[in-house]
Amino acid sequence: MTRTLTFSVVMLFLTACATLDTGRNKDSSYMNVMYSGLMFKIPAEPLVVAFLGGESDILTFEYSKEPGKYIGYTTDHDLTTGGCDPAIFFQKALSGEASKSDCNGEITSFNQVFSRGRETGTWSGTNQTFYYFISSGKRSSFVFFVSDDGTIKKMESDFLKKSDFRKSLSNYL
Repeated sequence: MTRTLTFSVVMLFLTACATLDTGRNKDSSYMNVMYSGLMFKIPAEPLVVAFLGGESDILTFEYSKEPGKYIGYTTDHDLTTGGCDPAIFFQKALSGEASKSDCNGEITSFNQVFSRGRETGTWSGTNQTFYYFISSGKRSSFVFFVSDDGTIKKMESDFLKKSDFRKSLSNYL
């Protein structure tokens, strides 16, 4: 009983946080979500909202009862930049300049996982740069950004299109 009550209270709290400022949203098909100090616009009415916490601060929104159709946010401690500054790491990964870097191996590995078969690029705006890796198929797409403390954060989805990711970041572009 205690677990059920605790889970319900946590879910109610997360739902309230996730729908913050929905009333002022001009498009009711989207809701505002705060993650790592940034406000994102994502499709409204997920079926499940889950915060797993832990070292990776995983926040997930599920939009289907079937596997897939999700949006997730994580702190990516497992991404190794080989000692390179994260912003420089992403710039070199996107430009193909891995061989001109001290973190050549890490950039090559990163590109094999995230760049292959995806459209890549950057979106820059007010005090924030987003590095995108967009799949045209059913594979997951990713947007990375670096928080003020230098930590790499990741947004991913298996159903958002490039325009949807861009809309989710519209507060900063």
